[in-house]
Amino acid sequence: MDLKTKLQTLNIPQIQPIKSGFNKTIEEFWNEFVLPMLPSKEIMERWLNLLLRYVQDDNIVFAVRCFRDWEKKDGKNDNYSLRGGFLNTTDNKYSLFYTDNFFATYFEKMALDGYVPEYEDFKSTMLSRDFPARHGRHCKEEKAKAAYSIDGKKAKDPQFQIKGYKIAHIVDTGKYFAAEDEFFTGIKSICNTYCPRGKYDDWQPNSDGIYVRHLGKLPDKAKKLFAAHFLRFACPLNYVLTPQKKYHSTNIPVQLNDIAEHTPFQRFAMKKFLEKYGDIYKKYLENIMLPDFIHAEDTGNEIIDIKYGIEEALKTNTTKKTMTTTPIKSSNHTPGPKDFVISKCQEKGYMIYTKNHYSSLKDRAVFWINIKLNEFDDNLTLICHNEHKDEIHIINIPAHDLTTEQIKKIRIKTNKAGSLFDLQIDPYNFTDKYSGVSFKKYVTTFKL
Repeated sequence: MDLKTKLQTLNIPQIQPIKSGFNKTIEEFWNEFVLPMLPSKEIMERWLNLLLRYVQDDNIVFAVRCFRDWEKKDGKNDNYSLRGGFLNTTDNKYSLFYTDNFFATYFEKMALDGYVPEYEDFKSTMLSRDFPARHGRHCKEEKAKAAYSIDGKKAKDPQFQIKGYKIAHIVDTGKYFAAEDEFFTGIKSICNTYCPRGKYDDWQPNSDGIYVRHLGKLPDKAKKLFAAHFLRFACPLNYVLTPQKKYHSTNIPVQLNDIAEHTPFQRFAMKKFLEKYGDIYKKYLENIMLPDFIHAEDTGNEIIDIKYGIEEALKTNTTKKTMTTTPIKSSNHTPGPKDFVISKCQEKGYMIYTKNHYSSLKDRAVFWINIKLNEFDDNLTLICHNEHKDEIHIINIPAHDLTTEQIKKIRIKTNKAGSLFDLQIDPYNFTDKYSGVSFKKYVTTFKL
C-alpha cells in the first residue's frame, strides 16, 4: 500500500477506546496502560532508519511545531497570525512548514498499524504536499494560504482524541536543544531566529498558485536544528499513548495535572524504551540534540494513584469550582435546573446531564445549546450522562467537520427514555428550515 492510500484509510483498523483502571505507581501504569500500546522493535527501527535518511537528505521539507497559537489584536485572537500549513523555502535545499501536534498522530497510527512506507514514497509524498500538516480545526484566513493541507481532506483522522488518548512526547519536541556551540531553550526561539512568524502578507503565490515565503540562505546550523526537532516531533520513538487530561486523575499531584507532562513519568519512559528498543533508541537519542540533564531514570516506584477511563471526565469536571451551568431550552419540554443542564468545563468540552427519563413525552426531546466554537483549539467534545439509564455518551466532533463558518447551535435529540438519539449541527446562518448534518457517527456510548 502506498503512503497516500494509507493516509486515506488511517482510521482503519480503529483503535479501541481507552480502558478504565487504577494504578498506584508509575511502573504499574506503564505495564497496564502504556506497554500494550507500543509498536514492535522492528517497526520502530524501520521508522528511525527512514527518518534519519530523510533529515540527512537534500531537497526535503521539515514540519515545524510552531506558530499555531494566536497573537492578540485589539484584545482578541488574531486569525491572521496563525501559520498552520504555511510554507517557507530556502536556498539550502530544504523547506519547512508550520503545524502542531496533530501531525504526530499520523506517524503514531502508522507505527501502531505496523506500516512503514518506502523511502522514496515518503519523500515524494512530503514534497508533493500530499502529506497533510494536520487535521484539526482551522479558520478561513489560515486555510487561504496553507500550502500543506490543514482541513483533514488528505488523511483520515486516526481518532486518538475521539477514543480518549493523548500523543505524549517523551522528550519535549519544543524545549532544550543542545547544538554544538549554542543552547536553544525552545523551538520558538529557533524559529524566531531563522523562520519567524512574520506578517500574513509575507506569503505570496508562486507560479503554481501556492503561497510561499522565501527565507534566502540560512546557516548550516539551522538545518541541524530543524532535523533534530523533526525527529523529536515525528519519530514514533519519542511518544507513547496516555489518557487525555480530562480522562484521568491522580490523587498525588503531577505536573499540569497531566501524567503525560510529569517529568518522572517521562524519565521512566526513557528507561523503558532503552530496555525495549536498546541500541535503536540510543541511536535515536544521539540525533535529537538532547542536553545532558534530560536522561533516563528509574522512577517507576513513584506513587501517583492514577485513575483513568471515560467516567473520569464526569468525576473530575463536575467538581471544578470554576464550572458554570446553563439550562438547556427544549422545543418539546422546558426542563428545570434539576432535569437537564449543560456545564462548561475547563477542559474545552461540555457536560450534559440527563436527570429525567421523560417517559411522558410523546415525541423526542430536542435541546438547543448555544456554543461559541472560537473558544476551542481542537475537536468539540460533548459528554452526555443519562443518570436514569446509567449511560455515558461521548461525542467527539472532528474539527475538520466543522465548516469554516462559525457554528452557532447544536441540537441534541433524545428518545422518550432520555437516551441520546441523534446529534445535529446547524451553521451560523440558521433558518427555520432545518438543514443540519447528522453527527451520530461520532457518538460512542458506554454503560456504567
